[in-house]
This record gives sequence, structure tokens and C-alpha cells, in this order.
Amino acid sequence: MTFEVRRLRASDLTKAFRCGHHGLDNFLRRHALTNQSRGLSATWVCVVGLEVAGFVTVAATSVKPTEIEPHALDLPPYPAPALLLARMGTALKYQKQGVGDLLLRAVYETACVQAKHVGCVGVLVDAKPGAVNFYARKHFSVVQEPADAESATVMFRPMVDVRAELTPSSE
Repeated sequence: MTFEVRRLRASDLTKAFRCGHHGLDNFLRRHALTNQSRGLSATWVCVVGLEVAGFVTVAATSVKPTEIEPHALDLPPYPAPALLLARMGTALKYQKQGVGDLLLRAVYETACVQAKHVGCVGVLVDAKPGAVNFYARKHFSVVQEPADAESATVMFRPMVDVRAELTPSSE
């Protein structure tokens, strides 16, 4: 099976996408393309043929150094640019097949482009309760605990780690 990761297109078959989270399914079907065309966000899809196996939506954001402790050691005392991983979902039939890793790579590549052109201190994600372990395995750090069991956990990965993830090791 060959996966391709690319930007969302109007021709993509999003209606049949099901990841097990109605809000994510609905966002992909109804809002992702519109938001992308309006310049509000960018959505990357992982496709198999014509089928959407997964998606990730990113947007520019800013963070105060106090919001990403202990990663803010060298930052000035005012908000800094970051990339928000706003939404990510993998279709049920493609879960545990590396789709999330491919999409996360697209996020990291986007963060590097943002860092080069306008600045980016790292990737921020509001992880849903069921996704916290996934992001923790991907070396995101918890920077804000959730208010309750249904709330998101704010997690962060600094650019130094993002760049290291994309650089092949010499071992």
C-alpha cells in the first residue's frame, strides 16, 4: 500500500472519512477546504489512491514564554510565533499503519518553512484525551494540564527537536 501526503484538494473524497471522532470527521468534510481557501489554515491529507486515510490541519499561532515552560529559556518576554497542530485524524481502517507519523512529518516540515520565513519556536497541540499518549510517544511535552477529563492537554515540541526529527541520524 502506497501512501501519499499532500495538501487537501477540492477533488478529495472526504465524505466517507471516519476516524472515530465525529468532530474531526465533520471538520474535514465541512470546513477544512473552506478554511484553507480563506487562508485560515492548511490541511494535509494522506491518501491511498482516491481515499483519504488521514488528515492534519495546521495554523499559525503565538505562544507566551510562560505558556511553554521549560522550553522558553532563551525567548524574549513577549509572544513568539509557533505552529498550531489544530486537528489530526486517521481513518479507522488505517489506524496503526503509520499514517499519523507521515502526517506529523508534514507538520514538522511546515514548521521548518514557517521558521525560515517568518519565525517559529515549535509546534503546539491541544491534544484530546485519547491522543495524549500518541503525542507523548512523539516527544511532545505537556505544558498545560487539562482543566477536566474532557479538556485538551496542551503539548509542545520545540524547533530544535522538530529539526532533529527531520535530519537523518549519522549512526
